[in-house]
Amino acid sequence: MRRVLTAALAGVAGLAFVPLCATRVLLVVPFAAALATVVVVAARRGSLLVALAGWLVAGLPPALAFGAGTAGVSDVVRGGLVDGFRMALTQALPLPATPAVLFWVFTLVWWAAYWAGRAADPRVTPLLALLPPGLVLLTGIGFGVSQPGRGLPIAALFAGLAALLLAVGSGAGLRRTLVAAVTCAAVVLGALTAAARLPYEGKRPVFDPRALVHPPEQLEHQLSPLAYASLWAAEPPRRLLTLTTAAPVNQRLAVFDHYDGLDWSSGASYVPVGSRLPAGGRPGRSVRESVAVDDLPFAWLPAPDRATEVTGTLVRVDRTAGVLTTAGGHAATGLRYSVTARVPSLTARQAAGATPAYGPAYRDTLDVPANVPPSILADAERLTQSAAGPYQRLLTLQDRLRTQDRYDVRAAPGRTVGHLHFFYDKSHRGTADQFATVFALMARHLGFPARIAVGFTPGHAVGGGRYEVTTADVVVWPEVALRGLGWVPFYPVPRAGDGGGTIGRSVGEPPERAALDRTVAARGTSAQPKQTTAARTAPTSPGASVYRWWPVALLPLLLLAGYLLPGPVTRALTRMRRRSGTPYEQVVGAWQETVDALARLPGTGDLITSTAEEVTEHTRGRLGDVAGAQMESLARHLSVSVFSGRPAGEADAAAAWLIVARMRALVDGRITRAQRFRELVRPPWAAVRRAVKETR
Repeated sequence: MRRVLTAALAGVAGLAFVPLCATRVLLVVPFAAALATVVVVAARRGSLLVALAGWLVAGLPPALAFGAGTAGVSDVVRGGLVDGFRMALTQALPLPATPAVLFWVFTLVWWAAYWAGRAADPRVTPLLALLPPGLVLLTGIGFGVSQPGRGLPIAALFAGLAALLLAVGSGAGLRRTLVAAVTCAAVVLGALTAAARLPYEGKRPVFDPRALVHPPEQLEHQLSPLAYASLWAAEPPRRLLTLTTAAPVNQRLAVFDHYDGLDWSSGASYVPVGSRLPAGGRPGRSVRESVAVDDLPFAWLPAPDRATEVTGTLVRVDRTAGVLTTAGGHAATGLRYSVTARVPSLTARQAAGATPAYGPAYRDTLDVPANVPPSILADAERLTQSAAGPYQRLLTLQDRLRTQDRYDVRAAPGRTVGHLHFFYDKSHRGTADQFATVFALMARHLGFPARIAVGFTPGHAVGGGRYEVTTADVVVWPEVALRGLGWVPFYPVPRAGDGGGTIGRSVGEPPERAALDRTVAARGTSAQPKQTTAARTAPTSPGASVYRWWPVALLPLLLLAGYLLPGPVTRALTRMRRRSGTPYEQVVGAWQETVDALARLPGTGDLITSTAEEVTEHTRGRLGDVAGAQMESLARHLSVSVFSGRPAGEADAAAAWLIVARMRALVDGRITRAQRFRELVRPPWAAVRRAVKETR
């Protein structure tokens, strides 16, 4: 019975790897490994050599048969021994269901079941048998933290089986074992029911072990798409790729989030991925397309935002931006692949209520170099003074660039602050990347995280659902991070030759987005609230909404401090008052301070009404003869000061307070940590009332 339960535990632990892979074969692989291990151990020939042979014989055939792709036996074995953890840490989820990945999971479950079965001995504590499957469970759940909630049912089932194993291993009778089994089943069913209803989206991201690993980029040294954008726009149209789709959308190549005043750069980190890509972004409509690349001299691959599946070629992905590159970092020319994407959607209601995103992830996308032309930043504030809301501010910036400047493919290319000054303040004619850069800097100055992206419009239809994308279809646009909406594109580049255009006349803007912007702009104009001058001119800070929550976050701390501090502060002030004044008052204060210290001892009670002789005898009984002698000496000083005709002097006061220090040290040595904690959390009003009464 113990061996069956340990094998079941190992199989259930292996299920924690199911959310990591793009296959349901892993529903079978863990239990196949666990059952095969039971046979090896139950045959009483569970030596390490037999287990090793069983591992290879039972694990290799299913991995080779059900794994995606082809691989040699040596590659599969190496994947099970060495490369499994590396692949799990360096590849984006879900992992491809290759033979190496399947054999890696089989290996973990096999050896966990083997060692747990060996430990399932009546003479050994059952806790030892829980260790190997528990490690496998933690490994699977740890690698799958980016998909919250998937591991809860598995963990609940594991906990139920573990409790049953402990009940069996403790030697409980049949009745207790059945009760434990029913209880475990109820707990598991409750967890399975709650798993679909618990809110897994936390206020801050969970720790992902992949963040500690930085695999090599493996990108050849090549010009970025941003460098090609101006060159392509200025040359005669030339076909770059062909799309086959029923729903043409813009194609994104790359995003750039760092601007240093000279040029844009990207902080993207690309990791290998299988055919399925990490889920991300806000909800949207599903789009599927086939891409045939004719001439793209770099590794970046055009795809809609955001791709969820790629077939036909191996790719790498930047998990933050969703940008794709070829797996080996080579040029994309000649590739054929299919992409399924969930293109984010936006409604007028969402846009009208949008606010800037904030947090450490957006810190770099708020930087504005110090040498940016002042006119750009001043116009950003001036133009948006009367805007009704954050999104209307962005529309105002967009409309300013569309109506006051011209898109000229023959304008002097460049993205330095000098080029921006010439474009914005003098010529008013610029390239697409200059329009996008000015908009991004304006948005950043107003507190919006902003970056720029480069890609293509869908091109022109050639029949049969096919669209040819040429060099004339390249476009650069800015993107702004809005809270709860992700990165939202804007389109400030006017159509070439247009002048005095308004919203809806720009390069790359889809018709539905133009209609949405017109709706939001009209609402903002008709229902614009009155604002004070300070409210209009103050830039929107990405952390403003966080700062407004500071009083709420500080309130519990203030309440706790208000409860804990009055007691210690009152006692400290009382001690200072007792030690000040005339020598007579100091001697009397020393006696009161010592009596208060003795009252801290458990079971002492109130000594205020006791005579000096009673206090001395009580001290000798509780703390010993040394403490009794100290109290006797302090009592003599008190008697001389109160009843003797000789007034107390400074020497009497100093001697009395020296005794106070010694008695406090003796009492502190008898106070336990629990007693100190109780004193700390004791209601402060008793000490306050006593201090007030003493001062009267």
